[in-house]
Amino acid sequence: MGLCCLILYDLPRGAPRWRLHRRLKRMRQLGEAEWERIQNSVIMCPSLRDAAKIAKTILDFADTLQDRDGLKLKVFVIATEVNLREAVSIAKRLEELHRGGR
Repeated sequence: MGLCCLILYDLPRGAPRWRLHRRLKRMRQLGEAEWERIQNSVIMCPSLRDAAKIAKTILDFADTLQDRDGLKLKVFVIATEVNLREAVSIAKRLEELHRGGR
């Protein structure tokens, strides 16, 4: 059985998203964490360890912002093997649920 994690996040309005994206890309380049962007604000990681590193990076980034109250962050563990099309479909549904909870 495979394992993957989905991370859904929403940064506060006006946050410099490019800075977070640059940090995350750097982590991948250095081999610190594996991840793939499924769509805006949805990241898929192959392990819980990678998801924890990514989530911590997002939280650390939010701590540098003046308005950190607008951050929303959720990590979902999926303990089944799914193909990429299924994973994207799941990510879209989760993002819709996430947005509906605002």
